[in-house]
Amino acid sequence: MLLAVLYHILRWIVNVFPFSWGMKLFSASFAFGYWFCPQRRRIIEENLSVILPNTNLEKNVKEVFAFFGRYLALFLSSTKRKENLRRMTRTQGLENLIRPYQGGRGVIALTAHLGNWEMGAYLVVREGMKVSAVFMNHDNDRANRLFIAQRDVPGLTVIPWGDHATSKCLEALKAGHVLAIAGDIDFLGNGMEVNLFGKRVRIPKGPIVLAKRRGVPIVPGGYVWTDSGGLFFFENPILSEGLSEEMLASRVAGALEKMIRKYPTQWLCFERMWKIKNPKSKNQNDSLQESF
Repeated sequence: MLLAVLYHILRWIVNVFPFSWGMKLFSASFAFGYWFCPQRRRIIEENLSVILPNTNLEKNVKEVFAFFGRYLALFLSSTKRKENLRRMTRTQGLENLIRPYQGGRGVIALTAHLGNWEMGAYLVVREGMKVSAVFMNHDNDRANRLFIAQRDVPGLTVIPWGDHATSKCLEALKAGHVLAIAGDIDFLGNGMEVNLFGKRVRIPKGPIVLAKRRGVPIVPGGYVWTDSGGLFFFENPILSEGLSEEMLASRVAGALEKMIRKYPTQWLCFERMWKIKNPKSKNQNDSLQESF
């Protein structure tokens, strides 16, 4: 309950004060929180030591906490404030997503927990495309209701991560939607092994399996912060035809690495990445359900 109350207070703060003030306040507050989250701090240190060896690790980790504050401030902002930011956001490579979307067979928008993936989904919707996005439910019911309310945007269908996610994802692709998936963190521990920054790691197999099943492209992209403001970008599509799942997974990993390498302190990964675990045993009726 206390966590849900905290989120509501934070939402009130970010929508009462001028937007720039709220962003600065959240960034500074969460950067200061670096000192109070030793477990998360160690995980980020481990991840960044792989991506950014021989750099000022303390400074970089503080930046990750600060960017998480930015993420949360924007996520909790009103639609009106998101619209104001949209007008000031630079767009790059949007045609890479529009072209396959116009084909009517569906397309997978692959992102990472980078910058503000929630804003990325919102902007795709505002471009007139129908979007289905896979999100995890929050463990706290009241907080989860708040998160659902923040994602209540006409044109955006939320697919809860977990039971029946696969069938709903296939339905979304069959309907010609953009299927938005963050493909960097394998929460179940049963993903596909790939090389990421020169080390073996598992990534979710959902985007790979779905792309092969439906024969649709995977378009990497997202929303990040630059010195000149927000950047909404998409890279060249990754085509699944003629590739094995292993080859496709390798190309997906390459796309994720390219995005993360360019904006390493905006990678809001609070999970230990380079530690391959044994898959968790789960009873599943759907052969693809383990993808998520």
